[in-house]
Amino acid sequence: MPMRKLVFCTFRQSGFHCWDNAPVSYVYLAELHRHVFHVRVSVIIEDSNREVEFIALKAKAVDEFKLMGLPRPEFITDALDYGSYSCEMLAGELWKRLMCLGYSIHSVEVSEDGENGAILAR
Repeated sequence: MPMRKLVFCTFRQSGFHCWDNAPVSYVYLAELHRHVFHVRVSVIIEDSNREVEFIALKAKAVDEFKLMGLPRPEFITDALDYGSYSCEMLAGELWKRLMCLGYSIHSVEVSEDGENGAILAR
């Protein structure tokens, strides 16, 4: 299998979400609750010299992730409301948005507090 070249960026975003229709054993997750979402985006490149500048990639990924949430002034922080989006849904939506900006996405990872989460990869 040929070697694949990737660049990546990581960032964190405070946010709230909930699990609508959570089963009884996880009913507490049906309420809006806070996490620090840890995000990692990897992009396929062909060239070895800044074909995709990862500083620019990070700026676009952060902007798009923030646009996916709603500001809630009552939170008193920069935390955003991601509604009933799961880590899988957040990763998928960010993937789509970055693909529309022309990035060749290899993977998007979103975790809750850097512990548990989802990875979408090709």
